[in-house]
Amino acid sequence: MNGRPPELDAFLRRIGDGIVFGQVWIQSAVDGFLLRQEQDRARAIAELRDVPAQSLRLLAQYNAAGQFRPLRSSPDLQSGWVHRAANPAALYDALQLLYPGSLADWFAGQQTEPPVTSFADFASRQSGIYRSVGALSAGLVERVTRACCDPTVCLKRRLWRAGELPSDVAESKSLIPCLEPCAILLELSRRATKFDRETLLHVGVGGEELSTLRAALEAVRDRPEARGRQADFNDPLNPRRILWCLSRLPAAPGADDAEESG
Repeated sequence: MNGRPPELDAFLRRIGDGIVFGQVWIQSAVDGFLLRQEQDRARAIAELRDVPAQSLRLLAQYNAAGQFRPLRSSPDLQSGWVHRAANPAALYDALQLLYPGSLADWFAGQQTEPPVTSFADFASRQSGIYRSVGALSAGLVERVTRACCDPTVCLKRRLWRAGELPSDVAESKSLIPCLEPCAILLELSRRATKFDRETLLHVGVGGEELSTLRAALEAVRDRPEARGRQADFNDPLNPRRILWCLSRLPAAPGADDAEESG
């Protein structure tokens, strides 16, 4: 026995010529392993700044705009760096700093029956101010899950069950699985009960105006630097609130219907 964690041994067998884990491109090298942001895969190593192990935690805590990343699985890991891991143990430590616990979750997700939970089971364990999430309707659970687990805000591949929603596929997210709901989803679930009780405002907008509203929300959704803080649901520009609002907008008329002739 080599004394390595079983998840590390299994992962080493998967690396091959290179592998993307979250947003990190990992390659075997003569003197160990090279890690960099996947966007930098084609860049020369000499163009990237060397980041030692002791700086990886700080690198993973903030995106390029200086915003705190409460979820390391958010798709805004900084680019422009390279980390050199001298051996498998150093690779394991680096991944723990960039994506804490994710290698063990990846290994668990490879099992025939991964240890996943369901939203219902998760909600039944809550107490205090979060007890109300157990009363969410199936429709609200699905809408909360879509907003909280959208690929624009989280790269973890959801395996846990949320109503009738199918699990995520790796191609749409990453190799990192999500085995149970996270604290951010729990908070959005609590807020969803409040949203659902709010009096609906009947705002008179036409189809063209609706298209503009949708386009504006989508523009903020697709620009991480324009969004509010990920875990602050009091912020109107919170990315998951943006996704929630998009799910509430009715479909805009088709282009052919909306366009004026001439």
